[in-house]
Amino acid sequence: MVVGIVAILLVAIIAVVLIVFVLPPSGDGIVGRWAVTDTDTSDFPVGIIMNFKKNGELKVELTKDAPDDVKAQMDLLDMVNITYETKDDMLVMTLEMGGLTQTNEVKFEVKDNTLTFFDNGEETVFKRVR
Repeated sequence: MVVGIVAILLVAIIAVVLIVFVLPPSGDGIVGRWAVTDTDTSDFPVGIIMNFKKNGELKVELTKDAPDDVKAQMDLLDMVNITYETKDDMLVMTLEMGGLTQTNEVKFEVKDNTLTFFDNGEETVFKRVR
């Protein structure tokens, strides 16, 4: 009887570990932190982390090894409020700053721990970070 209970507890612990540390967050697949690893465009430079929150808020963060020019842009980005929503394979981001609003759309794909933006023949590749 004790062995059966221990086995059930062990299976439950393994399931929790898989859900928390291996599987992507629930939702539309884009929720979570994504670091730029490869890009054809300067819109999303290497050193940027896009943090897509479950509530539709998007926060821009920096990797530890972000280039100095990217770090210099963070003060400006801190003044921008960014929200997002997904519509099929399109990511719609709304940026608000000082009463001005701009909406941008980009085609995206999430595959395993890779997020790719496709924009005017250019690709930006992100990897999921914890």
